Amino acid sequence: MGLLPTTKSPMGARLRLPLVALNVFLLVAAVLAGLQRMGWAIAWPPVQFAAYHGPLMVVMFFGALIALERAVALGRLVYYAAPVLLAAAGVVWLLGAPLAVVQGLAVVGALVFALVAWAMVRHHRALYTETMGLGIVTFAVGTVLWAWGHPLPRVIWWWVAFFVLTIAGERLELGRLTGAAQRYGHWFRRGMVLSVVGLLLAEAWPPVGVRVYALGTLALGLWLLKYDIARFTIRQPGLPRFAAACLLSGYFWLILGAAVVLVVGFVQGGLLYDAALHAVMLGFVFAMVFGHAPIIFPALLGLPIRFHPALYAPLVLLHGSLLWRYAADLLHSPVGRRWGGMLNAMSIALYFAIMVVVRVADVLRSRRA
Repeated sequence: MGLLPTTKSPMGARLRLPLVALNVFLLVAAVLAGLQRMGWAIAWPPVQFAAYHGPLMVVMFFGALIALERAVALGRLVYYAAPVLLAAAGVVWLLGAPLAVVQGLAVVGALVFALVAWAMVRHHRALYTETMGLGIVTFAVGTVLWAWGHPLPRVIWWWVAFFVLTIAGERLELGRLTGAAQRYGHWFRRGMVLSVVGLLLAEAWPPVGVRVYALGTLALGLWLLKYDIARFTIRQPGLPRFAAACLLSGYFWLILGAAVVLVVGFVQGGLLYDAALHAVMLGFVFAMVFGHAPIIFPALLGLPIRFHPALYAPLVLLHGSLLWRYAADLLHSPVGRRWGGMLNAMSIALYFAIMVVVRVADVLRSRRA
């Protein structure tokens, strides 16, 4: 493997832009499919994708995007196989490929991604790499179970664990700067182990296993809220403060989502299922996206993207619309939930629109200078 070209090669650099473009395409498709699922009459993608909003968003968009980030970080062209396969699964699916073909591509991509996790841990053995690696394994397990025919309400918690463990591992790495990882890492490890034990137990006994998983996730959320370096960077101006605001508000939703699962247990649909799931998938995951995108996208694209305070507007809209959606779920109001979902989508669109406008304005300004 030492003779393989790295991402610094022309071939590796050329892969990044088309993969990011495909990821944006898949994000749009997944968001629109989610709105269709809520009852909005949207012409594209084909209406049958409303039932597959989850796999489109988790496997094809986020799976490919995070696999691309790992490929760039590890610095070897061979690791691009995972994001290419996962993105290709989503694209051919939207173009009309049979589900069996799509799931086959997704499973192979997820298994390759799991090999990337193994390489990552082997390269540097530490609690944070083990946590991120374990998160990738839960992604692969969930994808295999989905292809095997498991119902989505059973599979989804494996995919949720992918986000929780991946993000927690990244934050744990930065926790080394404050010493929290060294002093309190044993509590973090216990929460991680409890989460995985719960996932395994849920395969045989879902009502108990899902609650055990939620207890471990709650422990991780509380650990992050107490020890994350964002508690200190929130005092700094500019991008560090914005990223910290995203992180700390996201931990609130992670804790709330885990608490809801502890109360309601294993549910296979309905408004309480929506409340339990999207507290994490929207409030936690997209808050992390908002906080990290100004750092990640310049690294992936090789383009500087300046932070602008206007990015606070979509963050407020995201959390406000999710509170609205949460209230609608608890009040059993499908109409309120539908409008909350539309505002969720608008917050995501507004965020990326602001980033594009800021980038274009900077380019025009540099050309006039």
